[in-house]
Amino acid sequence: MKKYKLLINFVYFSNIKLLDKAKHILASLEPNVGLTLAIQVPYYDELNQVTIDFEEAMEKAKNGDRVEIAKRNQIRTTVIDALLQIKAFLELNYGSDYVTLVSSGYDLQKERTPIGELPTPANIQLTSTQERCIMVNIKAVKGAKMYVCEYGLANEEATQLIVNSKSTFKITDLPSASIFRVRAAAVGTGSSRNFTQYKTVVVS
Repeated sequence: MKKYKLLINFVYFSNIKLLDKAKHILASLEPNVGLTLAIQVPYYDELNQVTIDFEEAMEKAKNGDRVEIAKRNQIRTTVIDALLQIKAFLELNYGSDYVTLVSSGYDLQKERTPIGELPTPANIQLTSTQERCIMVNIKAVKGAKMYVCEYGLANEEATQLIVNSKSTFKITDLPSASIFRVRAAAVGTGSSRNFTQYKTVVVS
């Protein structure tokens, strides 16, 4: 089965090109019957909002004010982060679905030679030094296209999944003084995932 990946060269885009690309992706994902009616695309609403904020910040920065330029650049980073989160989600769930990926608004290229099943990540570390937040760090795995983190309250069965192109995660808006269990896995071109053992942490 062929695997595909989406290009992530947003950091090289001009502000105008990045804004246009974000708008194009938003428009492409919204009417996608095969995708958005079947599942909820994570970070879509966030991308929509930061794209609006970015356009407003670009307009304010036209006068050359250094404060406004700094605000624009900060929001630009947030736009790129949201685009990368959606990209990771699409590749994880639709990596072999050419039609869905090509209609997502992202630029597409074929995956390189598959590496196969990836090993379990080593040294998962959990910290909660910020209020209502957990930081998750694992050792990077060679050949990983992205990483997935699964977390939930220690006394409940329900869990949530988040994906990232890097081997670190920041889980926010958690209830203080709660105990969470967390595990993670590297995602390659194969369908299997080798998760770490669950570790627990108390949320600050």
